[in-house]
Amino acid sequence: MEKWKTRKAVALILVLGIACSFLNGTVMSAKKSKAKKITTYKCGEVILADGVKYKISQIAKGRNGWYWTDRGSVEHPLTKLIKNKKVKWTSSDKNLNVKGASFTAKKPGTYTLTGKAKKEKYKLTLKVVSNKPKADLSKVTYLEIRDGGDGSSVTIKDPDAVRNFCAMISAADYTFDYKKAQKGPLCGWSYAVNFYTANGEEKYAIVSSIPGYYYSTSKYSEIHAYTAKLFNQEKEAQKIEKDRLVG
Repeated sequence: MEKWKTRKAVALILVLGIACSFLNGTVMSAKKSKAKKITTYKCGEVILADGVKYKISQIAKGRNGWYWTDRGSVEHPLTKLIKNKKVKWTSSDKNLNVKGASFTAKKPGTYTLTGKAKKEKYKLTLKVVSNKPKADLSKVTYLEIRDGGDGSSVTIKDPDAVRNFCAMISAADYTFDYKKAQKGPLCGWSYAVNFYTANGEEKYAIVSSIPGYYYSTSKYSEIHAYTAKLFNQEKEAQKIEKDRLVG
């Protein structure tokens, strides 16, 4: 009888020990899980230029960080999220050189910049473009100019006009404009010009005298005036030819 009671007591102790161990493990696991919980904020795409040093504080201005919850998205200004916090910024791409709270991209491309604080993480997508874009227009044989107002277009095939236009673009010395990039795409435009080779391959394109919407040039007025001149001349030539055929 005594042996049976002893065995029962031992079995009970083992069961209680296993239960306590399981419960303790569950509690520790829950604490560990809670301790590791990090909120990850994502930010919209930032357009920047290669070879230029940027500060995190500079690109954070006017930008929000957001994350999803079961009730929708939560959004906060990035400047407030990182203010007075010790954030370590890193990138896994060797072409993005990160030093402290600043960085420089070695060449154009799309990169991810990650910032890690105590309980938060910030992910920024960087679209890096050429600071001073250059195009090879040596094989361009014709242009297509489209009016941003009514959508009509003309094709310019005159060799001298094409040559002059390409020379003008090559001498424009376009430079990336950070302020324009932050404002976003143009809502309206005057003329769009596409440059083609003889086989129809597009080699270059400008809208309102600039490639993309985030470049500036001192030749803007000159290029715009020449674009309008070629467009109007070709439109007038088409009208004259149409009247001649009708007459």
